[in-house]
Amino acid sequence: NMNADSPERVAVNRLRIASIVALGPRLAAVITHDGEPVSGAAFHPTKDQLATVGRDRCLRVWDVASGQLIYLTEPFDEMPSDVFYSSDGEHIVVLSSECNHARLLSAADGNVLAGPVPHYAGGANNRQREKRFDSTGKRLLTQSAPNTLRVWRTANASPLGPAIPLDAAIAWMNFSPDGETILALTQDGKPTAWDWQTGKEVESPTLEFRNSGRESAPSSGSERQSRLASAATI
Repeated sequence: NMNADSPERVAVNRLRIASIVALGPRLAAVITHDGEPVSGAAFHPTKDQLATVGRDRCLRVWDVASGQLIYLTEPFDEMPSDVFYSSDGEHIVVLSSECNHARLLSAADGNVLAGPVPHYAGGANNRQREKRFDSTGKRLLTQSAPNTLRVWRTANASPLGPAIPLDAAIAWMNFSPDGETILALTQDGKPTAWDWQTGKEVESPTLEFRNSGRESAPSSGSERQSRLASAATI
């Protein structure tokens, strides 16, 4: 047995520490906006890239492996509060809770493609990291006013279908997997589904929500199941 203070024991302990450090995560880069705070960040769904917005009012896209800046946009007129990618990685949405709207940008170069579109900063939009695009990336869902859902075409930010008013504050919203239906849960616990092209509520089949930690409605218990009028399944 080696003494706890012996050179041999110290060498063994250093080797163990070095092995643990080698297996742990490494700091790739420290992201700043020229000394201004970062207010939102999102990883690209398929590329090793990170988009950030900050108090300098700019969008920056970074190479994660090297920490190098890929591009920087001109400052926006309004203060950005968050950012996220479309599911196909082709678009970036920059949100402004200050002005209650969102801008659509090209993920390739940061050019503004459309917008702003109304994006009320309350209710479901407080969960800003939830997906807002359908699976094709061609349609964007926002809470365009209090308790109101709206679908937009990403190519030019034109509205698709009518605005859909709900009778209570919206806690969660998303597209169904096939993109044909809007799924929503109000803060009073009522699940609903809507045909976004007609604005009419959909009735019959069922949808099961589970508190699985991904793509699910919020739940106060360990698991919550709700019946929802939709043919979609998650």
